[in-house]
Amino acid sequence: MTVQTTQTDMTVFAALGKLFEYPDEDFQTRLEEALLWAREAGPCVEACIEAFWADAARLSAENARELYTRSFDLAPVCVPYVSVHIFGAESFKRAELMTGLKAAYERTGCSCGTELPDHIALVLQFGPCLGPEEWADLSTLVVAPAAEKMNAALQDANSPWRHVMRAVQLALEVGDATHGE
Repeated sequence: MTVQTTQTDMTVFAALGKLFEYPDEDFQTRLEEALLWAREAGPCVEACIEAFWADAARLSAENARELYTRSFDLAPVCVPYVSVHIFGAESFKRAELMTGLKAAYERTGCSCGTELPDHIALVLQFGPCLGPEEWADLSTLVVAPAAEKMNAALQDANSPWRHVMRAVQLALEVGDATHGE
């Protein structure tokens, strides 16, 4: 699968990426924005975000943060770093990818802040800004295979974020089907 990206695709991936950020006071706004853009990506992506919305709506802000932490941070069921799913935690190739991502983000004016450059939230938000060929390579060689593994881990844990990860997979497939190989 080779993914090509339009401006709408970039916005959809950015909105989905923001849902992988820690649930702070802006979480509800990010969720509403993701739902709007998911509609643009198609009914399957929209259904995933609606399912996430339904799961998240039952949680208090404190419970959402606790569940996020259990899902991605402390003894996580799913490490949020895409390169770990591709290369393992201790790998020269992982370090090489992170260095390349950081340089590419800086080249496009994006900042990683305090997060590692291969965090799923950053890759989805800033990856499509890298340019069509770079994003096609990154999404095909890293994001799609990592999303498959991450989705399986989140499914097994019954984490609400499984819906968002599935939406990412579907958005990648929609972009591929829309633009052809």
